[in-house]
Amino acid sequence: MDNAPCLDIEWPIYHTPQRIKEAKPLLQKLSNIPLVQSLVKQENVVRKEFFWPVTGLWMHQTPETMLYGALSGSNDLPLVPVIFQWKPGCTPEHLNKGIFESCISSAVKQNYASIRVPGVTIVQYMGPNLGMSGVANGIAGELPTVHPGVLTTIIDHFTARLSYSNMPQKPTFTANLQLEYLVPVRTDSFVAADAWITSIEGRKTVVSAYMADALTGQVFVKAKALFVSAK
Repeated sequence: MDNAPCLDIEWPIYHTPQRIKEAKPLLQKLSNIPLVQSLVKQENVVRKEFFWPVTGLWMHQTPETMLYGALSGSNDLPLVPVIFQWKPGCTPEHLNKGIFESCISSAVKQNYASIRVPGVTIVQYMGPNLGMSGVANGIAGELPTVHPGVLTTIIDHFTARLSYSNMPQKPTFTANLQLEYLVPVRTDSFVAADAWITSIEGRKTVVSAYMADALTGQVFVKAKALFVSAK
């Protein structure tokens, strides 16, 4: 397959020119993924930068951020995630409809078009240093797999991003996070993670999510998170 146009991203401020040079082939591989090419062309989603808006400023990937604060090693996450935000009333074509329909509440279904940001899709490269190093083959298997704690961090990050997007200017806090690990995630792989609003009740927002192989669609992890916004 010929290379697709390489996506433009805003590189983290701590990425040196050498590190950007080394990461660009990964960005090209991500750009070549059919799912990414499809999302770029869809009218019901819009590209968003990784950075978080805080008090009118962009908060960069420094230790105070969630995802890059926990995984800020030089090679842990060599490529920032590519983020697509769903427009009101829309769902991406690739979304697993069975999982979506089984999670979303009837109240949200009735008012889906009025939700400011109904969902997000994130495509992420898993770096080779995210594995379960030092774990016996009999436990982790012979193939290098991503540590479940890393997956939890990533899922908490993008579900919180979605909750925050619907509570502008109000910080939201994780009150409960449930995960079901179905299949191990290999390091050096590309994953697609989808999150959508399933319930909004006062200060409480429930977000459902799953993480899947970006190439095959095989679901790795299912998740459900409860966020509570500040008063």
